[in-house]
Amino acid sequence: MKRVAVTGLGVLTANASTIAEFRDTLVQGRVAIAPCPIGGLVARDMPLARIDDNVLAASGVDLSSRFDRLSHLALVAAREAMEMAGLEKGSAELADATILFGTALGGGNTLEEGYRRYFRDGRKPHPFSVPKIMPSAPAAALSIAWGIKGPSSTVSSACSSSSAAIAAGCSAILSGEAEVVVSGGTESALTETILLGWDQLKVVSSDTCRPFSATRKGMVLGEGAAVVILESEGHARARGARILGYVAGTGASSDAADLVKPSQEGQVEAIRRALKRAGIGPQDIGYVNAHGTGTRQNDIVEAATIRAIFGANPPPVSSTKSIHGHTIAAAGAIEGIATLLALEGQFAPPTMNFEEPDPECPLDVVPNASRPVSAEFALSNSFAFGGHNVALILQKAE
Repeated sequence: MKRVAVTGLGVLTANASTIAEFRDTLVQGRVAIAPCPIGGLVARDMPLARIDDNVLAASGVDLSSRFDRLSHLALVAAREAMEMAGLEKGSAELADATILFGTALGGGNTLEEGYRRYFRDGRKPHPFSVPKIMPSAPAAALSIAWGIKGPSSTVSSACSSSSAAIAAGCSAILSGEAEVVVSGGTESALTETILLGWDQLKVVSSDTCRPFSATRKGMVLGEGAAVVILESEGHARARGARILGYVAGTGASSDAADLVKPSQEGQVEAIRRALKRAGIGPQDIGYVNAHGTGTRQNDIVEAATIRAIFGANPPPVSSTKSIHGHTIAAAGAIEGIATLLALEGQFAPPTMNFEEPDPECPLDVVPNASRPVSAEFALSNSFAFGGHNVALILQKAE
């Protein structure tokens, strides 16, 4: 049976710029969330998981002004993924590779800068504003930086964008359309206008992110990027690549119900489809990486979804958004990497900042400290606005 192997991983979050650093944040539960002054119409500090500008400056990656910060994050994450996979610019493998990359909001930093230049300063926008803003710019940046000449597409399904990109990459490999896929996603949208919009939705926490805790107050926004190199197992073995794990199954569904309110039925369907494609049952899953936003209703619905799949005794469940914030389009790929690292190290990352169990979320959420697990398969959930649901089942390397 043809399998999809993972051969390269790269990540950039508010407290990790390498896979080794990211693994440490998961094991240690090192939280990246801090209060940040926003100014303007957001008249209070807002907890955010923001990447330090110095990290980008020290990355050694060409951060061209032709690209938005959104694309810069993707380029930084891609470097380690390519190195890990043993893929070099100009190689035949990369020249023929496919790019399937996720983003939701596009170049929001450039858009905000354009508003300020025009309305505040009376200046014209940056001459490259349109190509910097376009959602396909990160995929284009990867293609240009690495000489990737195969098909390139951008996947945009809100908070499940990068999970959907990974799922699409798996489909391309399993159908024979591609041997190597550069997948993942990026998001950098911590601008005054976008933060004000989130604040108006009344779903943003005033202090930190406490998924599944009775005292949770909402989500904490972050920025980040993740790159996942997918290959057919045969192709990876033929070139002697190290296999880091497998995407054993993917499932997707649409709620067809509401723009922002989640549907248990849709979430359950996505997970069941992933299990079916993986050829396993719920009893084979040893860990669940939850979507776990920390909003009241979303956590209740997801907890009910998990119990509908696993029964009264689900495996350990945690939300790493409590560590790195909600990175919107990048979340699924970042959390997919977290799940692969958990399988590799046989541990369950913690749900940090947890204070008090919620009777409406009766789960073992691995509160505040990682713990050993024994798992061959794990589930990673991404449930987005618009009812876009994606479930990924990851399998540890042999």
